[in-house]
Amino acid sequence: MYKDQQESVEAVLSGWRALDTGSMGVLSRDTCIQALRCVFAEKTDTSIAGLEYAASADQPGNEPLAYEKLFADIDDEMNQGFFAELLRDQHLEERERYLEDLEGALRTVAAADGKVSVAAARRALSVVDPSKMSRTRDLNVYLARMYGVEETTLSLPNVEVPPVLVATLIEGLKRGLVKRGALGPPPHPQEVVKYIKEWKEARDRIAAAKEAARLMSLGAEKAESAASVGRTPKGMSRASSKEKLAAAGGPAGGGSNGGTASAKLPPAT
Repeated sequence: MYKDQQESVEAVLSGWRALDTGSMGVLSRDTCIQALRCVFAEKTDTSIAGLEYAASADQPGNEPLAYEKLFADIDDEMNQGFFAELLRDQHLEERERYLEDLEGALRTVAAADGKVSVAAARRALSVVDPSKMSRTRDLNVYLARMYGVEETTLSLPNVEVPPVLVATLIEGLKRGLVKRGALGPPPHPQEVVKYIKEWKEARDRIAAAKEAARLMSLGAEKAESAASVGRTPKGMSRASSKEKLAAAGGPAGGGSNGGTASAKLPPAT
């Protein structure tokens, strides 16, 4: 478990260094956090958010993160900051949660005598750790460890592995690495770089789509405003319009017969 933890930390640092093309020692906060999603693909959004908060606690503000310092010792007793400590705690908690989830699933599929067949154990793993089902090698490593047999034994057609009690299965599994997802090495630094590139492209597309929608909405509002200019306000009569013209000194028109008003003649001399 310690080896896996150290490999994960090194994978994070290697990914960040690969992203830091200018070797400045800093990266944007968003980039650092998204790189964690690549290295720790099985972490929940809540766990990632916790790491983001811890990084901000270590380095407050909005400036780019000095990523190497997130794993540096902060005192003479070799204590580390919030980020490094939380990452270590999460690693332990995730292992324990995985074992608890798997034990519960195994008890659900166990026979009346409390024992679990290999087929039933596969079903339990498919519920708790579905990504293992597409990784035959990892799945067989788990089952072989749980049942105390060689991996090749699981694929022999004429060999039946006897059912085992749930507690025995869990104890067998604990003899090696226990984690959700792939058992192999963490992503290569260039995989992290590719992941971040695709994430940025997707982010830019979303931003462009939002801006286009905003401009379209703004254009529609301007068109509506322009179309409304010069309209007679709803409810205003023709008479009231003429009254306004008359008040302004223009030809008001009128008369009881609807004709134009007669001009006054000058007085006779």
